[in-house]
Amino acid sequence: MIRYLGNLIRSGKNYASVAAWLHRMAGTTIEARGSGFFLARTQSYAEGSFRLFERIVAAGDPRADGRPADRNYVWLPEWYLDNMEAGYFVTLPVAAYRRLTRGISKALALALPAHGGPDPRQAEIGYEDLCRLMNLAPYRFPSKVEEKLAPALEELRKAGFAEKWRLRWKNGSATLEVTLPANAPRGVQGAGAAGA
Repeated sequence: MIRYLGNLIRSGKNYASVAAWLHRMAGTTIEARGSGFFLARTQSYAEGSFRLFERIVAAGDPRADGRPADRNYVWLPEWYLDNMEAGYFVTLPVAAYRRLTRGISKALALALPAHGGPDPRQAEIGYEDLCRLMNLAPYRFPSKVEEKLAPALEELRKAGFAEKWRLRWKNGSATLEVTLPANAPRGVQGAGAAGA
């Protein structure tokens, strides 16, 4: 994990940071509202609270047999494994993602591949849905919406997560349309499929 975090040296402090992150993730609960999250096993969306890690044992923590763990162990929940086995996942270029500096950019880099339509290079999400997804208060005026989203969308474009974007307004409601590059991560569907 330290290798993926960048130019960190292998030190006790950094190993402790990884262990603290693992424990934090094991205790993190995500609340899914609206369309919720997809369950491959039942081919349906579910709402409610869920966790990304079922259980963890960090390197050095005692294992079930009492001996200290020689590495980090992570158990994923059944729904997560089902979705991965069915090919419902998105791969992400980690180096490019780590260069993003804005919270909205990071959230969009993760969300856009899952909002594609018939054309896999076109992602579309309603502005109010986007605000719900990111827990943001929506703005009413087009100029304010663009003022808040444009810097994040331009950062995505420069980092290679988007080729172009626009906000389309109709009857006082906005939709974000993004053209993804040919090599962009995709929301993958179907057994045996692999990410880009």
